[in-house]
Amino acid sequence: MSLDQFNLVVAPETEAQAIQGVKDAGSLLGFLQDISPDDRRGYAKMSVSKQDFIDKTLIHGEQHPNILPQYTNLESFRNGVMLIKCLERVHAQVKPLNEKLQDTIMLARAEVYEVARAFYSAVKEAARHGVPEMEHILKDLSYHFRKISAPPKTGEAGKTAKTAKTAKTGNTGNADDVNQ
Repeated sequence: MSLDQFNLVVAPETEAQAIQGVKDAGSLLGFLQDISPDDRRGYAKMSVSKQDFIDKTLIHGEQHPNILPQYTNLESFRNGVMLIKCLERVHAQVKPLNEKLQDTIMLARAEVYEVARAFYSAVKEAARHGVPEMEHILKDLSYHFRKISAPPKTGEAGKTAKTAKTAKTGNTGNADDVNQ
């Protein structure tokens, strides 16, 4: 894909309409919940077989309501099952849109990053030849490519790898140790 394929401009009105459409959908489903990652781990994961179990339980529960525990409500259970099916249908429409948005963002970022890297290379070359103001631009952009040194690897009980090796072998790597 090239930048020519992304050589389009989304009108501010179109962007506003798209965002409003998403907000409207969220408002229509104002009961949607956010849960924390910790809470998410605590809930049962719904596989197809578990959904089938729920569906069959509803059928049998409707046929034999006297078997349902007293603290449950058949109508609430039915509503919950119907809610899941409704939200799954809505999600089936949103998911492809979300995937297309993510893919298009990734492609566009890759393309503009390529151009940005080419510009950065040109600035480096211009700075090397002493073109005025390029050193300032180079310094500003090179910050994004600084190398962050990795912390030393730890081995036994928090010791660095070198310290752990010394503890095992007694060799510190110093030439003076050979004579001892």
